[in-house]
Amino acid sequence: MTFISLNNLRLRQRRENGIAFVFVAFSLHLLLTAGQFIGPQNASFFSFSDDKLASDGALKVNEHLQVEGYENIYAIGDCAHVKEPKLAYHAGLHANVVVTNIINSLMQKPLKTYKPGSLTFLLSMGKNDGVGQINGYYVGWLIVTLIKSRGLFISKSWKEMGQRMPC
Repeated sequence: MTFISLNNLRLRQRRENGIAFVFVAFSLHLLLTAGQFIGPQNASFFSFSDDKLASDGALKVNEHLQVEGYENIYAIGDCAHVKEPKLAYHAGLHANVVVTNIINSLMQKPLKTYKPGSLTFLLSMGKNDGVGQINGYYVGWLIVTLIKSRGLFISKSWKEMGQRMPC
């Protein structure tokens, strides 16, 4: 998890009725979609010209996951045109890079580059079965069961949220 020190940002403060209000002024937009491409169904929400869209309907992004031609709009997940499978796991990797880049842009530091890795996936098919591919090699039920099927990475999700998993 990345933390940002508010001491390093230019802040505007105001007190009203004994309550302190702190403002950080910046122009920044973050575009998130869940499992959808930018297309006719979303036309009322987004108005990007055709030159910003790839042939599959996803937004063209640079190596920092910024929409081409925009410094303050980022695309992650299925709506980002990145040469890799559209998986929730990759959207999480995109999110980590974008959060770092938003913080770095506020701190006037260099942006982080997103580099797609080799195809890795684990498909759980119940508690005791599954298939997968790790670094181009197919793995069978035993590996998938040991790594994913039994817990489905639930403990990892709780840990990422800074919570303890209930018993």
